[in-house]
Amino acid sequence: MFTSLRKQLTWIIGLLILFALCATLFISYTLISEDYEKKMQYNNSVLAESLASNITQFMQNAYNISGILASYPDLMQIEPEKQQGILVDAVRQYPIFQLLAINNLDGMQIARSSGPLGNRAERFWFKKFMAEQRPYISKTYYSVSTDFPINTILHGIYSKNKMVGVFMADIETPRLQEMVEKYNLGAGSYAYLLDGEGAVIAHPDKKQVAEVYNYKTLKKQVLARDSSGNTLKNRDNNEIIEESYFEIPASLQNIITKVMAGEVGVGQYTDFNGEKYICAYRAIPLPGSSEPWSLIVVQRKSAVMAFMGDVTIKTILVGLFVILLSALLVILFSRKITRPLLEVVDATNRVKNGDLTIQLAVKSTNEIGALAANFNQMVSELHEHREHLEELVESRTVELGAANQELRVINETLHEENHTRRLVEEKLLLRERQYRAITGLLTQSSGAGATEDIFKATLYNAVELLGAVSGYIGLFENDGKEYRIRYSIGIDPARLLEEKPAQEGMQGHVYATKEIFYIEDYRVYPQRISSPWIGSSATTVIMVPLKNAAAVNGILAVNWVDEVHQVTKQDLDALRQFADLASVALERDNIQKQIFKVAYYDEVTGLPNRANLSRYLESEMEKVRAGCAAGIVLFVDIDDLKSVNDNFGHYCGDDVIIAAGKMIIAAAGEGAFVSRQGGDEFIVVVPGVDNSGWAAEIADNVVKALCQEYKVADESLSLSASVGVAVYPEDGDRAEELMKKADIAMYAAKKAGKNCWRFYEPILSQEGFEKMMLTNSLRRGLERSEFSLQYQPQFTANGDDIIGFEALLRWNSAEHGFVSPTRFIPLAEHSGLILPIGQWVIEEACKFVRRLTDLGRKNIYVAVNISPRQLRSEDFVAKVRTSIENAGVLPYQIEFEITESVLIEAMEESVSKLCQLRELGVKLSLDDFGTGYSSLTYLKNLPVNILKIDKSFIDKISDDKTQLKLVGSIIDLGHTLGLYIIAEGVETEAQRRILATIGCDYIQGYIFSKPLPEEAAVSLLIG
Repeated sequence: MFTSLRKQLTWIIGLLILFALCATLFISYTLISEDYEKKMQYNNSVLAESLASNITQFMQNAYNISGILASYPDLMQIEPEKQQGILVDAVRQYPIFQLLAINNLDGMQIARSSGPLGNRAERFWFKKFMAEQRPYISKTYYSVSTDFPINTILHGIYSKNKMVGVFMADIETPRLQEMVEKYNLGAGSYAYLLDGEGAVIAHPDKKQVAEVYNYKTLKKQVLARDSSGNTLKNRDNNEIIEESYFEIPASLQNIITKVMAGEVGVGQYTDFNGEKYICAYRAIPLPGSSEPWSLIVVQRKSAVMAFMGDVTIKTILVGLFVILLSALLVILFSRKITRPLLEVVDATNRVKNGDLTIQLAVKSTNEIGALAANFNQMVSELHEHREHLEELVESRTVELGAANQELRVINETLHEENHTRRLVEEKLLLRERQYRAITGLLTQSSGAGATEDIFKATLYNAVELLGAVSGYIGLFENDGKEYRIRYSIGIDPARLLEEKPAQEGMQGHVYATKEIFYIEDYRVYPQRISSPWIGSSATTVIMVPLKNAAAVNGILAVNWVDEVHQVTKQDLDALRQFADLASVALERDNIQKQIFKVAYYDEVTGLPNRANLSRYLESEMEKVRAGCAAGIVLFVDIDDLKSVNDNFGHYCGDDVIIAAGKMIIAAAGEGAFVSRQGGDEFIVVVPGVDNSGWAAEIADNVVKALCQEYKVADESLSLSASVGVAVYPEDGDRAEELMKKADIAMYAAKKAGKNCWRFYEPILSQEGFEKMMLTNSLRRGLERSEFSLQYQPQFTANGDDIIGFEALLRWNSAEHGFVSPTRFIPLAEHSGLILPIGQWVIEEACKFVRRLTDLGRKNIYVAVNISPRQLRSEDFVAKVRTSIENAGVLPYQIEFEITESVLIEAMEESVSKLCQLRELGVKLSLDDFGTGYSSLTYLKNLPVNILKIDKSFIDKISDDKTQLKLVGSIIDLGHTLGLYIIAEGVETEAQRRILATIGCDYIQGYIFSKPLPEEAAVSLLIG
């Protein structure tokens, strides 16, 4: 019995189709569901970020408004009725507040927007504010007046820089509840908000808000009430709060812990009922000294993945249909394909039964047809061969009888030869296994002791294979002058690593000839020496050189005792093979040492590099985290090394670096770990330093050691260094954190004038963080239309006519309010944002000029300040030309103001760009003249039209004759060069009269007008 090919073919093809379809469906479902879940997590993150941004903006606005109200002029001195009127109007104008109140320093309310006055001296938020005297937003608590949870914003009220009162603004949680409830992603999704101490501010379960659930302490608060439902209060008129515990899943508690620690991310948790949820979480920073809030956006996973359930059902139905259709097609095609094969099977069965006359009908020209034709021919030939074989059998039977007798004799001989060959093969197999074992050791990853393991395996297998008694592997050192045994068998271990003469006895012969050398009976060897490695009873000794690049690095030796061993070629070949393996191990060990040096040491100084430092610091930090280590990290930067590289070349710079490294090692003292990070930076770790005085002494030693003259080429140059100091564990217990803080301290030393050192202080990180946040907001300033221009008019000296305006950039940030140009312009310059912002200023100024032209004031120009980075931009002139053409104004209506610092940074390139602007027809003025490197040499070569005298020169001209003479000289110099003169910052009539008298052409300052918005500037011009 057998299964037909037709059934087998049907089952195999059907199962393959079923397997392929099921695998495809399973993989597709898995990939789609994972991708879908990731997208939902991403949507949660986007939702959380958007909601967090709105809440931040909401609280920032509330904080800013309450701060503005607190700074109302003489707020504490005006009448209580007027105070209350101000508060009532503010609540009406800003409904985000539930209550506004003014308190004296004893906590007594002297005015409030609604309700009776009270004393809040015992409230926790009042005590905290009076202790710290810093504005902040309180945690969530029950309101005295509404019996509902609120948050309070507190600001100090100041008079003559002294705090005289406290301004409080209450925000009810329903305001935030409304914001949170608007955000959802459909069924099963919601968001909730926690304050800085974990209390619920907003939640879809409003009971949690009303009872102030705290997800950090897992306690909730309920107002105590009497039998009539009235709130019970204590003697201080504060509500009596009853606390009770509640539970949340452990997985959710882990997420709450992360978000309250300031982390941002996504996660999953499982509720007590087994329901799974996905969530996104992030901290929400608050202004003032407030603790950040926490936002969690949650979505039920079953609701998220409901779509995948529908996809699964539809996919299964489609799969079943495809399987049924495939099964039908497989049955039909298998019948058609296997029908000719069944005919062939029937014919072969008849041949098996002895019928060699059967013939198949050839019905096609495919493989089946060819098979039938070949079958017919084979059957015919078989019929002929059967007749011929019957004749041969008879003749061969006699011959086989004689041959059988001869084979019996040969078999007996072969049996003896096979026994001998088997012994040889067993020895060869042993040798192959040994070789492969040692080769396996060579191919393993190298590590500590790897070469020693290979030596042991090589020597052990060599001694075993040759049947020797003992042996050893020795290495030549110091250019072949010394010889030491590294591993041995049968030799006293105490004799290992002893230094021995290398050129004596057999090893000296092997070293000199570089060839294998052996003595079958060492007892009669004429050059025999007394050796602890080869005993007095040693007989046969074989020594094989270990070579590398044609040099002998060592010797593999084996020996026999008391019996003479006949050395064969096979013995020598086997030992040579083992010696080759030992040589490879030696070579690999040398390469690994070289790789280690390249990977962990600086090429120039030979000091540990960044990777080596990371290993050392991580090891040190493990001790710190275990509470058993302390020390300091110094970040050393050579001041002005770039000038050495630029002027003398990097080879000279490297000489300075090498010398500096040696000085740092000497100055840091014994036990210090000194590494070079690259460029002109070194990191020094000094463990065991446990007080600031010791740390200061080490830092001072390093600075003094590096502040000296260095020999560069044929010159002596004075260089110095700036050093930042971070102390561990006080400043952290993580390597990266300490490096960062030492780097910040180093830049503080740079800022302090270089050639000094500074300890890390938290304020340094705060300054860096504030700059980062301000720069981040600056990037979005153009997108949010937060920038504007104000125009300060420039008058003739008598004040009768306006000759132009200077465009001044202003920024009203959504996060930071009004930001001074002295703060954000340097950040924009440093970050490169000055390019798009500067281009926007030019385009806006051109539009203003276009408007003035349309009003018939074509003679009025607008001055725009340009920065060094703008002037260095390759396409600056082209962009200026395009802006002027797009606005439809004339080039002379635009003036660019350049400070001296812009020119000094790249004089040649700057002058070239200015000449191109001058050729275009644009006016040019030199701003803040006299405050920089004022020089007649470059001034007479500049293509400028106007010279602007800085305000610092104007302030004292009315009472300082020297200053007056200096200003007069600048005006005379400018006129001599054919320039117009504008005096900036003119504020008094006396200053204006003096400037007019000494020949100043134009005046700009508060005496005539402060900077004005565009509409006010136009009104001033045409009014």
